[in-house]
Amino acid sequence: MKSFSQYLKVKMRDPEYKKHYDALEPEFAKTMPILKNNPTPELKPAPPPSGQKIFNRFNF
Repeated sequence: MKSFSQYLKVKMRDPEYKKHYDALEPEFAKTMPILKNNPTPELKPAPPPSGQKIFNRFNF
């Protein structure tokens, strides 16, 4: 398979798989707007307090 869409197209031919996939649609419909409207900001470490060095496993 070259892509997920091709994989899904093949899997959707299986009636049992399609039944389970379709059963998840209401949950997916509720989740996607939340994810689209509230993107997770990039997580960045907080800067150390001025004049202090933070010691961790990478810089000690």
